Amino acid sequence: MIETYNQPSPRSAATGLPVRMKIFMYLLTIFLITQMIGSALFAVYLHRRLDK
Repeated sequence: MIETYNQPSPRSAATGLPVRMKIFMYLLTIFLITQMIGSALFAVYLHRRLDK
């Protein structure tokens, strides 16, 4: 049986993300996490301030 389909070549191209893309995704993740934490703290602050 002759196998003409070569699978490793597309897999290596898919996993080879550029370093810039990894850094961008890392910074975006950190930014989103800090935004969520900051929004939660601000909501608690407003709730305590308006509760008086």
